[in-house]
Amino acid sequence: LCGDGTLGAVTLPPAGTGKAVFTKPFFKPDQDPVFDNSVVDRTTGEGWLLTYSGHIFPVQLGATPVIGKPWSITVAAGLPESGTGVQELAWRPGGAQLLALHRASHRLYVLMHPGNYWTQKSNGTEVWVLDGERHTLIRRIKLDDPGYGIGVTQDDKPLLFVIGAGWSGTLSVYDATTGAKLRERKLRGYFGLVPGL
Repeated sequence: LCGDGTLGAVTLPPAGTGKAVFTKPFFKPDQDPVFDNSVVDRTTGEGWLLTYSGHIFPVQLGATPVIGKPWSITVAAGLPESGTGVQELAWRPGGAQLLALHRASHRLYVLMHPGNYWTQKSNGTEVWVLDGERHTLIRRIKLDDPGYGIGVTQDDKPLLFVIGAGWSGTLSVYDATTGAKLRERKLRGYFGLVPGL
């Protein structure tokens, strides 16, 4: 992701000169930036780039990246589209590792919280499960404790992990398909989840 709102791809052959290709600008970095921890399926190059206001740009990575038409998480949930007004209260993505992907189902898991714009570091109070192909909301999972990081396993019966905030935070485990909470454990220190896609 580049500071001018483009996406760059660099091809480095085993021999010869590398080649850089850039898309046209597709987001406004000074108004609605894209999170740098958006998700990409490394096996297919398919990705989902999430903006601070909750808009998702589908992308196909490769030698020449292709950016798809953006869609709104809040509109998918049947709510008004979230904007970039500083005083506009809306549901917004937030946290440290706020987005996860289940590759086989194309389900996106997003930490969400109610807040004003520029609250993208705020911990999530819900995890929204979205269909990345149909651009629809599947379910909202209310969290007992605010979370700052999420991850999902890649098996047929995936688990959703939510890391709670602070030194006395929690690691909660949910059924990623039904949203049912399965267990929870208290943690000491700070922890992070590495998507490993």
